[in-house]
Amino acid sequence: MRLAYALLALALAVPSFACGKQPSGKYNVVLISIDSLRADRIGPYGHKPEFAPESPVTPNLDRLAAEGVTFEDAWTTSSWTLPAHVALMTALNDRAHGVEHDDFMIDPLHTTLAEAFQKDGYATGGAYSGPFLDPKYGFERGFDEYRSGMTSPSEFAEMVKREDQRRRSQGLPPMQPRDVDQMRDRLSHFDLTSPRINAFASKFLGEHEDERFFLFLHYFDAHYDYLPDRGDPELAKRYDPDYQGEFHGENWYFDGERVLTWPKPETPWAERRIGDRDLQHTLALYDGEIHWVDRHVGEVIDFITAMGLKDETIVIVTADHGDEFFDHGSIGHRSTLHSELLHIPLIIRVPGAGQSGQRVPSIARIIDLAPSLLDWCGLPPLPEQQGASLRGAVESGQGDGRTTLHRIYAGFNRDRIGPPNVREAWRDEQFSVIRFLIPSGGDEDGLSFAQWKDPRSGLDYLVYDRVADPREFRPLSTDDARYVEAIEKFRAAWRECEVRSGLMPHSPIGQRRSEKKSAADKAAMAALGYVDAPGAIEQRLPALLPFPEPALPPR
Repeated sequence: MRLAYALLALALAVPSFACGKQPSGKYNVVLISIDSLRADRIGPYGHKPEFAPESPVTPNLDRLAAEGVTFEDAWTTSSWTLPAHVALMTALNDRAHGVEHDDFMIDPLHTTLAEAFQKDGYATGGAYSGPFLDPKYGFERGFDEYRSGMTSPSEFAEMVKREDQRRRSQGLPPMQPRDVDQMRDRLSHFDLTSPRINAFASKFLGEHEDERFFLFLHYFDAHYDYLPDRGDPELAKRYDPDYQGEFHGENWYFDGERVLTWPKPETPWAERRIGDRDLQHTLALYDGEIHWVDRHVGEVIDFITAMGLKDETIVIVTADHGDEFFDHGSIGHRSTLHSELLHIPLIIRVPGAGQSGQRVPSIARIIDLAPSLLDWCGLPPLPEQQGASLRGAVESGQGDGRTTLHRIYAGFNRDRIGPPNVREAWRDEQFSVIRFLIPSGGDEDGLSFAQWKDPRSGLDYLVYDRVADPREFRPLSTDDARYVEAIEKFRAAWRECEVRSGLMPHSPIGQRRSEKKSAADKAAMAALGYVDAPGAIEQRLPALLPFPEPALPPR
C-alpha cells in the first residue's frame, strides 16, 4: 500500500514553478495533527498494548521518533479541537486568540502560520477531517488549497434526503435544521477520512515537489467512536485478541446505558456503568484506531522519502488534545484540564539536525510549534506570537523554564448538572494548578466570571506535584507549603499572559464571528427545501471578558 501511494505521488509529479516571490526558507514542512491522540497510548511515550504487547500500535511514529526528537513534556492549550488548533496556527494562548467557543473564528488581525509561509512564496496546502477545522473558522487563510477529507457536502445532502424520506414514509416528523446539525455531528464520529487525507497529500506533493511547500494534514480517525474495523476488520481484535465480551465502541460518548449515565436532577453526578474488562477492551479499540492513523502517517513519510525530499523536509507530528477513559471520572474530552487531555505527543524530524532519537524532557507548548517551524526555515516570526521557538531546546537538549497555560469554556458538563464548564490551569515542570470559574454577569459585549470552588473537593484550587503525582490523582492539601508556592507561581504567569494578551490587537466583535453553517450544512438544508434556514442554535454567545486574577488562598 505504501509503495502504491508513493508511485501515485511520483506519477502525479509534474514540473512546477512558484509564481511571484521565490521562497527563502531552508526546508519544506509537513505538519501533522492527529485529533484526540493521548501521548501515553503511542510507542514513543512508552505504550505497549495491555493484551498484545508484542504488537506495536505506532510503528511509523516509533520510526519517526528514532530519527528525530521527542518532546516528553508537551502541552496543548485546551481539551478540545477548535481553540487548540487556533493556538497551533497562531502561536497564541486561548486568552489572546479568543476562539474559545464555536461562535468565533480566527481574528483577521492575527497572522496564521500558513499565511507566513504563503507570504514567503511557499506552496501551501491543507487537508482536514473534523468539523472544527472548517473554513468558517478561518483555518483556510494562507492556504492555496484547503480541502475537507470528510463526506462531501453533496453526499451528505443525499444522506439527509434519504433520512427525511424514511421518516416521512413511516409517518414520522420530517427532518428539521436541528436534526441536520445532529446528523452531521454524528457522521463525523464514524466517517472514515484518513484515505482521503492521504489522497490529497499524494496529489499535493506530486504537484509541488520542485517548490518549497508547507503541507498541513489533520487526521480525525482516532476520535471516538472507536470502530477500527471500519478501516481494517483485523483491527477489531488485534490489540485484544482474547476478548470474549460483546462491548463495542459505537456511540461511545453518547451511550447513557452501557458507558456513563447523563446526570439528572435527582442524581446530579454522572455514574459510570461500564465494567473494567469492557473498558480495557475499549482502550484496545482506541489503539486500533491510532494504528490505522499511524499507517497513513507512515504512508506520507514514505511519499516524502520516495520523492527524494526527506533531506529537505521537516516532519512534525502532534495532537490537539487527548481523550479520557474515566481517569478523573468521565470520558471523551472538552471536559477537564487534567493531564490525560492536555499532555500531547510532539515528534519533530529536522533534516541534518543529528537528532537520532533525542528526547527533550522540558516543557514544550502547542503555541511553540509555529515559531519553531519558522525559525528552522529562516523566516520571520509571527508578529503577534506568544509562543517561542524550540530550536534552542533541540540543539542544547535543555529547556528554558517555560510554563504553560490552559483554558476551557463549554456550555455543558458531561459529568454533572451545574453551571457552564469554565476552568483555567497552569503548569511548570514541578506543579500543576487548576481553578474553576462561574459566570457572574455580562451582556452582548462580554461575559464575566468569578472564581468558584472545585465542586467535588471544595478546594479553591486543585494543586498537584507533577514529579510525585504525574497523573494528577492526589491534590495537595491547603496546609501544604507546596500548595501556596504553586499558586503564587501560577499568579505570576497569569499576570504576564494577561498583560501580553491585553496588548494584542483585536477586530470588532462582529468581524470575529464565525458563520453558523458549513458548506455541508447549507447543502443539506437546501436539499430539504430550507433557504437560509436558521440552525439549531441561533443564539450568539458573547466573547469572554478577562477572568479575575487568581486569589491567594487564606494564610
